[in-house]
Amino acid sequence: MKQTLVGKWFLKKGIFAFVLLFFTLALAFSTSSCNKNQKSDQKEMDVTVVDNKPQYPGGNSAMINFISKKVKYPAAAKEAGAEGEVIVSFLIDEKGRVTNAEVKKSVHPALDKEALRVVKLMPKWEPGRQNGEPVVVSVEIPISFKLTL
Repeated sequence: MKQTLVGKWFLKKGIFAFVLLFFTLALAFSTSSCNKNQKSDQKEMDVTVVDNKPQYPGGNSAMINFISKKVKYPAAAKEAGAEGEVIVSFLIDEKGRVTNAEVKKSVHPALDKEALRVVKLMPKWEPGRQNGEPVVVSVEIPISFKLTL
């Protein structure tokens, strides 16, 4: 089986399990903003299309690099032979902070927990904008966990 450059690099570093992160335009970012309106103690979410999506500082390649450096393959997941794609959903608020992170597609509890941990470590993003104003935007990213031999 042909190895990728990333795989060779990880093997050279002595890491036997590594994480590949794949972004597709369809999955990488949703295009909805969430505006909270209060009406008699209830919060209502209005969903609209945003003019500008939030941007990770340095772009997608910087995000992939950040996640690759921070992810540690959990021992429990290794022992169980668990691998696959965890989809994490979160909000980028008006100040660019990552909030409300949750797993949308689960693989294994340990992998899910690790994906959430790393997403919560992300630095501030450039917030999404609607009509020139920063808005809360929902984002989804897939994080793929793959065991190597």
